[in-house]
Amino acid sequence: MCIRDRCTQSLKFEDVRQCDFVIEAVSEEYQVKNKVLRKISENLKHNDVIIATATSALPITKLAKYVKQPETFIGLHFYHPVAIVNVVEIIEGMQTSEQTVNTTEQLAFTLGKDVIDSKDYPGFLANRILVPYINEAIWALYQGVAS
Repeated sequence: MCIRDRCTQSLKFEDVRQCDFVIEAVSEEYQVKNKVLRKISENLKHNDVIIATATSALPITKLAKYVKQPETFIGLHFYHPVAIVNVVEIIEGMQTSEQTVNTTEQLAFTLGKDVIDSKDYPGFLANRILVPYINEAIWALYQGVAS
């Protein structure tokens, strides 16, 4: 059975009781993530379920405060469009365990993604590269280098 066939989506917190790995993908706002991560954490069937937050910028260590087991909490930044781009950043927080990192990497590889291990720094890797790139494009337009 393909791993993708075993993946489900749900808006019901009680559905995470069936999961061994949860990927939360709500908007990148602390209040929203706080509420959702707490509810997910409260509904897990056991303490070693990994909770991954889909984020491109929010600090993983700070978000880990919202879950009961910060050692099983990790960041995942899927590059867009997810179905086409085969790259994912994996971001470990200060308390993320090595087992959580290894399991998350294995899942990403199984999903056909190339993994970038990123530190929990502002913007991680993609945004740290993207923002100066966009800034330079704006300057080039402003200076008349291109149209």
